[in-house]
Amino acid sequence: MKLGWLLFALTVTMVGARAQMPSGDQLQQALSVYQQAQDTSDREQRLAAFRQAEQLFAKVAEQGGGNADIYANQGTAALQAERLGPAIVAFRQALQRDPNHVRARLNLLHTRSLLPRWIPKPEQDIFDSFFSWDQAWSVAERTAAAGLCFLLAALLLAAAIRWRVAPLRVLAVLPGLLWLALLTSVLTDIWFADYPAAVVIVDDTVARVADSGNAPAAISQGLPEGTELEVYELRRDWARVVLSDGRSVWVPRSSLTLI
Repeated sequence: MKLGWLLFALTVTMVGARAQMPSGDQLQQALSVYQQAQDTSDREQRLAAFRQAEQLFAKVAEQGGGNADIYANQGTAALQAERLGPAIVAFRQALQRDPNHVRARLNLLHTRSLLPRWIPKPEQDIFDSFFSWDQAWSVAERTAAAGLCFLLAALLLAAAIRWRVAPLRVLAVLPGLLWLALLTSVLTDIWFADYPAAVVIVDDTVARVADSGNAPAAISQGLPEGTELEVYELRRDWARVVLSDGRSVWVPRSSLTLI
């Protein structure tokens, strides 16, 4: 992804959100600080200004204005401040609120591409882009829709058998596939409801084989800021997490931010 395209996308994110976000002095201040950061040539001052804008957007979100645009802007500022962990957290929070938020999704993909190649990354982007519409429905709504699809498929199949009309068998395939997709979505949400996603926010976090600072390292290299994983167990100051490639390790709870 070319840097020029990325900067254009980030600018559009900031400006395009003005009409959708709640008004307020703090929000206007965040937008102003972000614009000042863009106009700053000194690298250290620029990073500090983007960090300040990130903090201001975070405060707006905490005060009840946390729609997808604000979280996307927070992630944008964090990314410009070269803070990959908080950027990924914010982009994923934006997508939780609006799974079809294009800029948050594109910037999340770009941020992941900045991580070291050896870091396992979620392999669900294609799946998400295809099925992201279903996340706008609650589990109950998807369950009801799955039931209707199953009923329609069963009726078409029964009619095809009763009156020996072959085309009805073909028509039964579509609602059958929709039923399967919705059922998979519901079961996935249920199975993984107790396993929250998390992101490493402390660079070079040592992953260990047990919940002790004296335990051997499970991975030869420290986990970089921005590593995404799932939390399977919390124990005192430690968390047992599973990386996207299935490896289970222990990391300090303080090194994580839950999504």
